[in-house]
Amino acid sequence: GFHSEAQAHQFRDLGLELFYGVCEFTMYPALPFAWPESEEFRVHVFKRYAAMGAGVYYPYDDCRYPMNLQDQQVYKIGKNCDAKHIDTLYRTVAKDYPNFKLIFCPPFYWGPDSNADGYCEDREEYLATLKGVHPAVEFYWTGPMVKSFDMTKRQVKWFTDLTGRKPTIFQNGMDVHKYTTNYGIDAFDFAGWHYPEYYEDIAIFHANSHFPLDASRDTTVAEGLWNPAAFDGERAAKRGNQLLCGEKTYDLLLPGLRALEYFDRYRSREIPVDILSEKPDDLAAKIRTAQESWKAATDYMKTLEKYPCAG
Repeated sequence: GFHSEAQAHQFRDLGLELFYGVCEFTMYPALPFAWPESEEFRVHVFKRYAAMGAGVYYPYDDCRYPMNLQDQQVYKIGKNCDAKHIDTLYRTVAKDYPNFKLIFCPPFYWGPDSNADGYCEDREEYLATLKGVHPAVEFYWTGPMVKSFDMTKRQVKWFTDLTGRKPTIFQNGMDVHKYTTNYGIDAFDFAGWHYPEYYEDIAIFHANSHFPLDASRDTTVAEGLWNPAAFDGERAAKRGNQLLCGEKTYDLLLPGLRALEYFDRYRSREIPVDILSEKPDDLAAKIRTAQESWKAATDYMKTLEKYPCAG
């Protein structure tokens, strides 16, 4: 199947760590923790991945509530069972596979500066129970909001203090245009988003990406993570695009990028009244510039169609 030893072997050969997600365990109505058989099944599957040399990503981000009816009857709320079972799962698998790795995404994966109203339990009380989980287990955090473009030391400390470990960052917000769109050659101040000690205060940084759509953008991210102090967004965007799509693509795409950037001022539900002063012919000309730029670049390098947002 898709989750195969051959695939895991390819990642290991490249020096990469592979994590298989187990959404089928966590999507509503989910396998209840209250059933001993379901824990045995989880352990069996986790050991299968561990034997491949792969880790497990256990997502409870957007699917923990409403809780499974059996778990509600036995445990009432998540803080009474989730941490205990995550800890048991890890320790049981790690006895046989000491190098096994587990990343857990709690249902409260953001905060503290964006509310968590409407849930059946308190966010901070839930996160505080995670402090009892084995310290080798990583916890995802997206920052103060679900899509955070910067994080302060106070906010990182909030999550660290509650969970007893540095956060594993799941960077949901990555792109400079509305709807998290990227145009393949965007230069953004990735290294300057956060405070100077940020990368010492987190455990892991993961960008929320889809391949090959975001491949060009992620070369910029990789360069920023490699050496934040020397990072130059425009240089990184150009170099990454050239590596993936050909030497001339960046210069061919640049007029289109400049034309499309103009529309960033008009965001969904935030359209200012000065849009009434726009000339439709001017806006149409910008769209034509972008279309012509895209055509010139794809005529030069057909594989470009696989990478940045072409719509």
